[in-house]
Amino acid sequence: MSKIPEIVVGVPGKWADGSAIVTDIAKYSGGYLFAGKVLMQMDTGWSCGAEIYEHDPQLKTAFNVAGGGQIPDNVLDTLNNHTYTFYLIAEGGSIEKAQAVMQAANAILRCGGIAVKVESAGVAHSAAKWIELTEDELPTAVMEGFVTYVGGDECFYSCGMHNIGFPDAVLHANVPPHEAARCLDIFLKYLAFEQPIIHENETFSISADAPAYRLQKSQCEMFEGDDLFHNPFGVWNLKPA
Repeated sequence: MSKIPEIVVGVPGKWADGSAIVTDIAKYSGGYLFAGKVLMQMDTGWSCGAEIYEHDPQLKTAFNVAGGGQIPDNVLDTLNNHTYTFYLIAEGGSIEKAQAVMQAANAILRCGGIAVKVESAGVAHSAAKWIELTEDELPTAVMEGFVTYVGGDECFYSCGMHNIGFPDAVLHANVPPHEAARCLDIFLKYLAFEQPIIHENETFSISADAPAYRLQKSQCEMFEGDDLFHNPFGVWNLKPA
């Protein structure tokens, strides 16, 4: 049985102290309470682990890199003045579990959070973007929140699909980065939301006139088993047919 992956999400904010975080969550989160390193949604009983870390001088740089240049400068500048980061630590491995974490992180944003970084994928979003994704009723929104695409030198890969319960994918081809990301994105959305039965050595193409790739499944060897990026569901390798 695959190891259940862990979702870790950080929400930095400007709170006076730890007790202010507790008070603001009780007042403004819309039904969550934080006590004893546990964040709980009172109406549903859903809960996850929670920890508070003090100011990190490297946080702005980390969010800028993980945000892929999509986080506005004014938000990045605000991160310089954060006082604490509130971390949510939850069981992942399904779309529903990831959506529950999205809602919880959204609640922390209502309490003074500035932005969101998914530590178990290496992707970051502004508060406005995270709220937009959380309120989006399309199932693809959760994937956009928890998955990113990286790589180069003829090897492009996704990171974060384990958060929602599916294998990641690696594209082994000499193609421009935007084309690689588009191919991986379409393949993974097909995998997650169509849930097809895929056999070894079948081929995949995003369109009739696009390059075809042969599919081969393997274990996740890019990250060690205790790494937050490790995908226990494995990896699909896409190689030119």
